[in-house]
Amino acid sequence: EGSLRLRDAEITIDYLKVPLRIKDEVVKITNTAFDATGAKVYDKFGNSATIQGGLTHNRFLDFGLNVRAFSNNFLFLNTTIDDNPLYYGVGIGEGDIRFTGDFDKTNIQIKAKAGKGRDENRREVITKITFPFRSSSTASETRFVVFKSKNPNNEVKDDVEKKSKVNDLNGVSLDMELELTPEAEANLIFDEVAGDNIKARGTGNFRITIDRSGDIGMNGEYVIDRGDYLFTLLRLVNKNFAIKRGGTIRWNGTPFDATLNIDAEYKDLTTSPYNFVSEYFSQSRTGDPTEAESRKPTKVGLTLKLTGDMFKPDINFNMAFPQLQGALKSYVESKLKILQNDPSELNKQAFGLIVIGTFLPSDIGVSQIRSGGINTATETISNVVSNVLNKLVKEYVSGLDIQVGYNYYQVDVADAANPQSLGVGQQFRARSSYTLNDRVTISGGVDVNQGEYAHTLSQNSNGVFVGGDFYFDYSFSEDRRLKLRVSYVRDLDIQGSRDKPAVGIRFQQEFDNIEELLKSLKLKKEKSKVKSEK
Repeated sequence: EGSLRLRDAEITIDYLKVPLRIKDEVVKITNTAFDATGAKVYDKFGNSATIQGGLTHNRFLDFGLNVRAFSNNFLFLNTTIDDNPLYYGVGIGEGDIRFTGDFDKTNIQIKAKAGKGRDENRREVITKITFPFRSSSTASETRFVVFKSKNPNNEVKDDVEKKSKVNDLNGVSLDMELELTPEAEANLIFDEVAGDNIKARGTGNFRITIDRSGDIGMNGEYVIDRGDYLFTLLRLVNKNFAIKRGGTIRWNGTPFDATLNIDAEYKDLTTSPYNFVSEYFSQSRTGDPTEAESRKPTKVGLTLKLTGDMFKPDINFNMAFPQLQGALKSYVESKLKILQNDPSELNKQAFGLIVIGTFLPSDIGVSQIRSGGINTATETISNVVSNVLNKLVKEYVSGLDIQVGYNYYQVDVADAANPQSLGVGQQFRARSSYTLNDRVTISGGVDVNQGEYAHTLSQNSNGVFVGGDFYFDYSFSEDRRLKLRVSYVRDLDIQGSRDKPAVGIRFQQEFDNIEELLKSLKLKKEKSKVKSEK
């Protein structure tokens, strides 16, 4: 019986790669335990966790563990891909970890709510968990197989049996219940070489188990609040899609048995719809105002839908033209209905938009290939410049995202004297977005259009139009269902340049079906009735 004083001690949980520092604590010693109940341990950021229990023993024999550490803000995971190729990263937030069993057969139970915390300089640190999905399998030693010699006179027979025979498996047994919040970042890597991955924030509840034989189980669902999907094509082209809120990833027993249900949008896509609906225009008719309008660049909403198995998902596309009106809108909607029954043609047009930024006609002209190639090259350069700027800026300002870009377009006109010709043009873009405390988002950008397109619509003598937009979003609630938006947009449309200021309040709540909606309304009505009676 007695006590042990620990000063400036450090213990590392090797499985989690978390070093724990003990500043100055007293451990009680008995015949059966080194009891550290009430002691404080500190992570590398200076956050503290409280200890219950400690090491168990029988008069300094048969050492084991019966200890618990819990905290509202602590570093509970700090691994790399070399430490754990199935999942790794930084996990900080609220957690409760228990260690039981002896040193050869340790049980680890973790209940954690991962979010964000602070480092020693009070700078924000967020949870970042990466799941690198690989289809390759790993081999492990089967320790309970015994090799016996057929030669009864073999002198080493007994020795081999003693070394080979294992009555049961040793090692770690892990049972982890993990809750991810929108403050944490999840990164799912499908192809490390090509860079095909999903980076998202959302909510999820998982249970990950690893038994002593190395078998891994994983169950749970992750609901995406916001995120990005980097779509790669033949490892040559990569485009960034913004994931729509409500997409899900569900694990069904193992890390490799997962299903997707995700919609993602390719944003800031502008091109002429002429190639898409060219068959609606008569070749003999000249001066058709609808045809002339179709040659003008317009915004195109390209949505990618991923469903099914994680490794072999079904990929489908959908398109929308939010700015079109009149006859051209009718032509486009008719063509979209036709393409719904012709997936190969729909995919062809989608890949045209993704790869060269324009629709593909039945016979592609040289000038279209040239302009498409220019756009692909300039977009690649723009992505590189944007990434470099973001890395430089994020060292000083967290939550700020910067994007720059350039777009070149060329319209082929059969009759050079056609007054509706818009010729060639180019567009420079610079955008930024800043998120503060997950409640306030400020975003905006500047667009500079130069060429006949800008001259025709804006009537500027120098052929240059400067537009842009500004958005201020404030979330009244933590779930971001109720938002205030203040915006100002200056852009070009078929009526010329327009200034569009706006203020609005939006409430959004999602229901899986009508029955769920009706139940929610009924429950609110009953609560209101009870409150009025009181």
